[in-house]
Amino acid sequence: MWEFRGSNLCKAEFIFHFFAIMYLPFLFYRSNFILIMVPWMVYYKQGLRRLARHKPHLALKAFHAAVSACPVKKGTQLARILYYTGVTLKKIGANDGAVRIWSVARKLRKSPPVLHYMRWFCNEYGMARQNFIDTDDWRAFYSIHLKRYLEMKESRCLGTPAEGDMIRDLIYDAWATLKTSICLEEMVFEEKLLAFQNAWIVFPVFQPAEGVRTENRQPSPGTMIRLPG
Repeated sequence: MWEFRGSNLCKAEFIFHFFAIMYLPFLFYRSNFILIMVPWMVYYKQGLRRLARHKPHLALKAFHAAVSACPVKKGTQLARILYYTGVTLKKIGANDGAVRIWSVARKLRKSPPVLHYMRWFCNEYGMARQNFIDTDDWRAFYSIHLKRYLEMKESRCLGTPAEGDMIRDLIYDAWATLKTSICLEEMVFEEKLLAFQNAWIVFPVFQPAEGVRTENRQPSPGTMIRLPG
């Protein structure tokens, strides 16, 4: 038997009480830290579990909640959540959304996994890489001129599928004309981007008819506008 400060404690009892006093509060703190202090990590861990179980749509909801709850000052942790959010978007086929999310994560923290994914899945235009360079060029050209068209409208959006088809056809005709006038294969990225921006397309102007609300605009036949290069 040991005598410790007047108490008759055996060696085993002393060791047990010592570790109980020293480590139990720490273990309690560690086990409850996620639930009490950082709720965003609960969603983050939940998203990882769902992603590992091949449930990307459910994982995306959890990661969205984690991003909303994570403080902006925790840049490293937020970048990690955004990285896995991009991975999830890639799994469900939202490639452009994944690239945008990874771009934000890269601004917060230039981690190797994010840089790796950006190199493999992002093209020079900052969009999701396609199987062919010609497709990358076409999507960049379309994006530039669709944005110009939408900036002409107060609603900043396409009103109907028919309107979207009409604008796409106009842009594609301009794209086909551009390809016959210049050789894109011999141009570097900066030269191609400048050529896309300098191209102009005649778009119809949608004017509100008399007595019709602005958001329900009708096309005015014969009214055209030239976009500056």
